[in-house]
Amino acid sequence: MRYVALGDSLAAGFYTAKETDSYQYRIRDYLKNNLGFSVSLDGFWKAGATVTSLALPNVQKVIAMKPDLISIEYGTNEQDTTNPYYATPEQFKTNLTQLVTQLRSALPKARIVLLTPWQSTTPAPYRQVVQAVGAANSGSVVDISSVWHNQANISSKTTQSWQGTGDGYHPSSQGNLAIARLMVKAIDKIYVH
Repeated sequence: MRYVALGDSLAAGFYTAKETDSYQYRIRDYLKNNLGFSVSLDGFWKAGATVTSLALPNVQKVIAMKPDLISIEYGTNEQDTTNPYYATPEQFKTNLTQLVTQLRSALPKARIVLLTPWQSTTPAPYRQVVQAVGAANSGSVVDISSVWHNQANISSKTTQSWQGTGDGYHPSSQGNLAIARLMVKAIDKIYVH
């Protein structure tokens, strides 16, 4: 099985104890250890990334990888008006729809799992966009808002990580585990009958 993850600093595992504590590595391990797949993990993830800055420019590379499973985690940086790739909810919907439509068209058998954005000042409209795009394109949607509502899942200023001390914003290793557990529920619906 080929798993491709697309995302921002959450996917990059910022402020986890080690980089491989980020949720996509945990999903890779779950697919291998619990479901018995031989799994390769690849993708495009970077701090500050958005659909238009990272995902769409690399969509043909993703298609060429012929993934069986794709996770898409964007919408947090789109809300940041200081980000050069800021997008209103309407623009984000257009961009995310374009990404998912291209992937769905070129990879009709691939399973797509969308994650809602991380915490921010205006999460609701962006979360609703992810839910709407997922519903319109037969994608599974994982709402991670319960993870960031639990302070125990956030890297504190005293958390030691592979990137230094935590920032009080990004999910910790525990937070990434919580995200992975939510994703497992969606993945089980796909692969476990």
